[in-house]
Amino acid sequence: MISTKLFKINQIPKRTRYNMRALHTITKTAGLSGMIFFFTFGMFSCKAILKDTDLNDLEKVVSMNMGPCYGNCPVYTITVYDNGIVAYEGERFTERRGVHIRDIGRSDLKALKQELVAANLFKFPNAFKSQIPDLPTVTIEYFEDGRSKVIRGKDGRPPQVLKIQELLEQIANEGEWKQQQAPATGVPEDFIAHELIVQLDREVVPEQWSRQYAQQDLRVVKRLSPNNSYWLVRYNTDAMHPNDMLRQMRQDPDVIKVEFNKSVQGRQRDR
Repeated sequence: MISTKLFKINQIPKRTRYNMRALHTITKTAGLSGMIFFFTFGMFSCKAILKDTDLNDLEKVVSMNMGPCYGNCPVYTITVYDNGIVAYEGERFTERRGVHIRDIGRSDLKALKQELVAANLFKFPNAFKSQIPDLPTVTIEYFEDGRSKVIRGKDGRPPQVLKIQELLEQIANEGEWKQQQAPATGVPEDFIAHELIVQLDREVVPEQWSRQYAQQDLRVVKRLSPNNSYWLVRYNTDAMHPNDMLRQMRQDPDVIKVEFNKSVQGRQRDR
């Protein structure tokens, strides 16, 4: 059954409301089998509502951004809303890239709000200086009664702030998530984000050179011409953001030139 505290009835699509009333009638006349069908329908209706949720219409409670580090730290933002909906936007080094949402339920939401009030985040400074530069920067923003509080830092933050971070990390790593929006590549539409055209130094053996990018699952696809050292390579955009991959390649001393591969339509427009 859909709780009106989590979803306003006028936010439910009209067709869904009509079907729910019809199924309510079925359960009165069809007994147990009708009830089973009704609850099955309700489960799928909730999933549909989650998928169609407009996050811009919801009121934020707290959000946390986990920034990058010098290694493979997960980069993501998690936001908890006042109706129990949670949005997770994964950027890199995370199993979920793009925007995913789920409902944590009223009891977990209430418990989180109690911890936020107890933490009294407004008494802390907005930023904490770090002594360890390669740690990820964690930014927590708390919303209360029309005001907000941002706390940013790495190490050296107080236990109350670390506890809120731990709770939000727990929410991020649990539950069943539904993808609402595919990850943005950050490259023009005509470009193929997971393919690069690389000009290597003529002394470089491509297969050996590619081993240094094993973490990005890079593989050499083919040589583009027998008379030059241009190669088509592919890599895993889940392992590294396309713009970061391009930047790293440009710093490689064995690479003379590198660019994203283009779609056929993009190449035709360039002519």
